[in-house]
Amino acid sequence: VLMGERFEVLVEVNDNKPFDLVTLPVSQMGMAIAPFDKPHPVMRIQPIAISASGALPDTLSSLPALPSLEGLTVRKLQLSMDPMLDMMGMQMLMEKYGDQAMAGMDHSQMMGHMGHGNMNHMNHGGKFDF
Repeated sequence: VLMGERFEVLVEVNDNKPFDLVTLPVSQMGMAIAPFDKPHPVMRIQPIAISASGALPDTLSSLPALPSLEGLTVRKLQLSMDPMLDMMGMQMLMEKYGDQAMAGMDHSQMMGHMGHGNMNHMNHGGKFDF
């Protein structure tokens, strides 16, 4: 699941046992510090037993086909940060949390590959397929 993605999940809890949804650690600067350096609960689900006559469906509702993307206007949105501001923020992060905050990455070397703030080195898996 990527940031901004949305999913609908159907969970059967006939056993009425509580469970947690957890976030797992990632190798990303600033996200390798506690509490996100190990699995961390995000939400606790506590089922309650209520007598009802409902049943789970065998299949979910059908969705209509997506409309054609042909002829749609395409816009390019590029987010960037002032490289000096970024460097100052990373220095403060390291001063507070040490090398662990950098998740094994050398920020000073990375800055040379950023294309002066354009982040042209980023590759998040290719084209988007809407």
